[in-house]
Amino acid sequence: MGGQYSTANTMKINIALSIILCLAAWSVQGQNQSSWKAGKYFDQSGKAVEGLISYGYSQNKKFKFKANDAAKEMKIKASEVKGFVVEKDSFIVIHNFKIDSRTSVTSGIIPVDFVQVIESGDLTLYKHYSSVYVGGDSFSSTHGSSSGAGSSNLIETYIIKQSDSGVLWTIYSEPKKLRAQLLDIFQHDPMLLFRVSQESLNYSDLPDMVKKYNERYI
Repeated sequence: MGGQYSTANTMKINIALSIILCLAAWSVQGQNQSSWKAGKYFDQSGKAVEGLISYGYSQNKKFKFKANDAAKEMKIKASEVKGFVVEKDSFIVIHNFKIDSRTSVTSGIIPVDFVQVIESGDLTLYKHYSSVYVGGDSFSSTHGSSSGAGSSNLIETYIIKQSDSGVLWTIYSEPKKLRAQLLDIFQHDPMLLFRVSQESLNYSDLPDMVKKYNERYI
């Protein structure tokens, strides 16, 4: 009886393991498929190249591209293109900007990277993504280095560009800095000025505010 019980138990364990492995394989396959999306990139001359694109916010200054499912994948750097489009999301390349730094390793000027286009018009609103890894007493990021690794935190930085001057404003999430910057940026819009001066603003309010500004200054 003991031997039969042991054999039956072993069979059940093997079946359970097989099911788990199959589910894991399906999950990984699904993730791999979903990471590649139809899109196109624009080379330095502005020519559009269509295919499949894989882009993650921790992929510093590059994305993966292949012409079709069977083609060999390529890694394309921000310095090699003008931008890319994946489904409804557009990313362009900008140069020499700062991010909303949360640690010392992410301070300073970012020479070149992709930013997502959130709103377009007299004011263009971009969003930059970067990752900061924190582990114990060490820090590292997609724009810096350190001696350790740990948990990953996503930093989202809004950047505003004015069409006539081309100046890039890095918008900081710290409330006092945020309010001071928006009072300057929206100084010619009485309605937005009133909103900035009276309301408790959140960083997430920026897309709506820029959209309203652009609607009035077409």
